[in-house]
Amino acid sequence: MKRIGIALSVVLLIALAAGWAAASSISQTSASGTVYLPAMSNPAAPSSGSDCPSAAFMDVSTYQQTQNYPAPTLSVACSDTVMTVNSNGIPNFEFVQITPSDLQAQSYAWQIPLNPQQAASTSSIPLLGPVAIAINGLPFYGPNEAQPTYGDPLVNNLLDFCNGHTAQRGDYHFHARPDCLVDNQASLVNQVVGYSFDGFPIVTPYVCVDAGCTSTRKVSSSWQKINDSAAAWDSHAYVAGSGDLDECNGMVGADGQYRYYATDTFPYILGCYRGTAISNGPGGGGPGPGQPADGSSGQPSNGGAPTGPGNGTPPSNGTPPNNGQPGPGGRGPGRGPRP
Repeated sequence: MKRIGIALSVVLLIALAAGWAAASSISQTSASGTVYLPAMSNPAAPSSGSDCPSAAFMDVSTYQQTQNYPAPTLSVACSDTVMTVNSNGIPNFEFVQITPSDLQAQSYAWQIPLNPQQAASTSSIPLLGPVAIAINGLPFYGPNEAQPTYGDPLVNNLLDFCNGHTAQRGDYHFHARPDCLVDNQASLVNQVVGYSFDGFPIVTPYVCVDAGCTSTRKVSSSWQKINDSAAAWDSHAYVAGSGDLDECNGMVGADGQYRYYATDTFPYILGCYRGTAISNGPGGGGPGPGQPADGSSGQPSNGGAPTGPGNGTPPSNGTPPNNGQPGPGGRGPGRGPRP
């Protein structure tokens, strides 16, 4: 009887181990074959309902400011439906001035939906201004600059070591993945880099290639360079199936969650909005979904092209119709695919 009991115990342990191994990873198929995602929940990824992903954000108070700027500040609070991220816009790393505009403190109150849902159709991201926020509370802009060509600031070497710079108001922002904020190691899958204004997370571009996640690979954008136009959007086109990701630069994992991936190539962060974005404007604190960005211009909250006064879409040669800077409450026309 003792031998039978021991045998049954061994069988039970083997079964439990097999069950754990099966649950420790999940797979999905992409354009490049099967990829695996850890089944362990990422505390920084949105889950359901009113869960507040405050753990995703950095503790900027640990940064020792040695330059003649204020210390960075950041706080995160959640209601049942919205996460509010307050920041003074000061980087938690050494500021290197790249543009003529010196760094200035801001008063940001970004609003992010807590329960993001994929919309029936994609919508454009703004041509100018913020489209998402990073885990240190600073904004992401799209993959283009303003005047004089609406070019790619990464390609044109207009960004610092963390892929950001200041705009005319002295507001620091990123145009591509801020590697200085994340541990850029291939072993870290789905590490949150920031959140889009539609609520979906932006993560590092790594996926597992085996069930045990003993090795990883980078996912790739499906936007391809098609010509040498100076304008970033004019020189690229979305080619379905040419990479791992959709036109918005994201995909749904086997866990059912949609994520954007901060890729090495255009559009770097977002190509469009997959969900319904809250309009945050230049300084955050925008109205809820479905309301105009400034209360009067008629600009949709989902990031689509404005129906009221705006900056106009640049012609194909990249020459802007005016100074290319967003006015108060406006963020310029939207870019990115829509059905």
